[in-house]
Amino acid sequence: MRESQARIKSLASFRGTTVNPSLRFGEISRRSAGVVCVACLLLAHACAQSENSGTTAPSVPPAGATSAAKVADGANPVAAPLKSKVNPKDGLTYVWIPPGKFQMGCSPDDRNCNPSEFPVHSVTLTTGFWMSQTPVTEKAYMKVVGSNPSTYMGAQLPVENIAWGDAQSYCQAVGMRLPTEAEWEYAARGRSPNQRYGPLEGIAWYDSRGNSIGGDNPHPVAQKQPNAYGLYDMLGNVQEWVADWNGRYASAPEVDPKGPPVDEDPQYSSDHRVVRGTPSGYDAIYVTASRRDFASPSSPTPDIGFRCVGD
Repeated sequence: MRESQARIKSLASFRGTTVNPSLRFGEISRRSAGVVCVACLLLAHACAQSENSGTTAPSVPPAGATSAAKVADGANPVAAPLKSKVNPKDGLTYVWIPPGKFQMGCSPDDRNCNPSEFPVHSVTLTTGFWMSQTPVTEKAYMKVVGSNPSTYMGAQLPVENIAWGDAQSYCQAVGMRLPTEAEWEYAARGRSPNQRYGPLEGIAWYDSRGNSIGGDNPHPVAQKQPNAYGLYDMLGNVQEWVADWNGRYASAPEVDPKGPPVDEDPQYSSDHRVVRGTPSGYDAIYVTASRRDFASPSSPTPDIGFRCVGD
């Protein structure tokens, strides 16, 4: 848990074609060409539908980023194609997160969870949502707001040093909202029950003794590998504001939880909102999908950013 500077560092494959061995080479070539032609026609049809709808194109990562169809070794495979769309108001790509059910809280392979990550409980999200493929960048924030509060400057860096209310206002300005804590964790897991969706080195920046030289400073978005939903930087770049007030987990199963109406467990003189994810300077043991933290909504810091979701 952290309070400002005094807080503790605490997302159509072709089936194999069986070929009769007795076929001559020319016949094999003609049949293969037929398969390719059919594939081309299907691809052209899919692209035409994509242009008409504007919302069903395969996910396209930001310029210079690794393809969203490639994930870290050992990670769950990416569903193809990923539904994505570009929000014209901020220029960011949003990917579709389908509804589902998951176990929220300390992962079964994690031996370093905080008490706030218990009890582990079942959560069902009955509706899907769109989520920004990356944290909101400084470029996007400038496009919408016209100013940049960040401590570390760079167009493709996550915007940070931003108060909770300003993050929520940005999301509303682009027709979105902040995610609930349950939505954030569900999306961050990328269908994996484990503490991370892939090997740490490939998916996240972590402390200066690992791969993040320079401490807590943020890194350009989408430089690490995405999860099965095509989401980048859910772990190990900046922490991210979510909609919920700080509170204890329920033990009973929940459906579409939105958190408590007020801060249930204030440890300081003011109420706190939940932040999820981890800054680049955190030790590896803290870089997990279930990691929870909180911060004063009116006290921005250089390691907290955000991303938006939409229904």
